[in-house]
Amino acid sequence: MAQIPIFDEKDEELKRYFSISETADMFKISKSQIRFWEKEFDMLKPHKNSKGERRFTRQNIE
Repeated sequence: MAQIPIFDEKDEELKRYFSISETADMFKISKSQIRFWEKEFDMLKPHKNSKGERRFTRQNIE
């Protein structure tokens, strides 16, 4: 089971959104796993930009 990443305040303090790649890397899982979870679990609703790219907030990740 993946551990919830602890954000390094110096590096990530000002960052509002994380890409699906960044999020997958944090948990050491594939992007397809995140897409699957998004379909299976209603609580995971990342913001999507005008191109349809997923943008995860700290609340989505925690």
